Amino acid sequence: MNKQETRAFLKEKRKAIQSRKEKNSKILENLIALEEVIHARSIFCYLSTELEASTDKFISWCLSNRKTILVPKIINSEMIPVEIDSLERLHQVNSLGIREPQNFKEKEILSDDYLTSINIDVIILPALGFDKKGQRLGYGKGHYDKFLAKKEIASKSFKKIGLCFADLLLEELPVEDHDQGVHIIVSETGVTAALIS
Repeated sequence: MNKQETRAFLKEKRKAIQSRKEKNSKILENLIALEEVIHARSIFCYLSTELEASTDKFISWCLSNRKTILVPKIINSEMIPVEIDSLERLHQVNSLGIREPQNFKEKEILSDDYLTSINIDVIILPALGFDKKGQRLGYGKGHYDKFLAKKEIASKSFKKIGLCFADLLLEELPVEDHDQGVHIIVSETGVTAALIS
């Protein structure tokens, strides 16, 4: 299957997933048990939509454990990590139907040295699906691939962790050279150490 066909296949599989609440609880349990997460001081995490592996309880756990949490904000078609101190202020929904932070220092995050100055120990990435080599298939906009390829970000040392329901973890995905994979995949059935460098 090509990317378009695989996306359609994964979207149908995702719609059919049952017992989401229980599966999300297991994903959270597996995620917060990871050494990489326990020792991380600063985590960049996606804000989940209804059909994705939920991140709200994870973000709340991070905040209660005094970790810095950054979430995505799309500005001028570019994804920028913005620090939040609560989930309560995420009322704004962007054109993709994803919650975003409302109150932030726009001048500061648009400065030339902002991306260089932020610390990130772990990035939690969304996807339609992952494969056992750590490759991810996103939604086709390329926001995370472009963000991770930026020289200010690529020069940092951090772990990339993908969250997904086990039904969306495939043997192999169609990928291209610019596609960014993950080091670890967390699902409700456990943790997969991916094979990317």
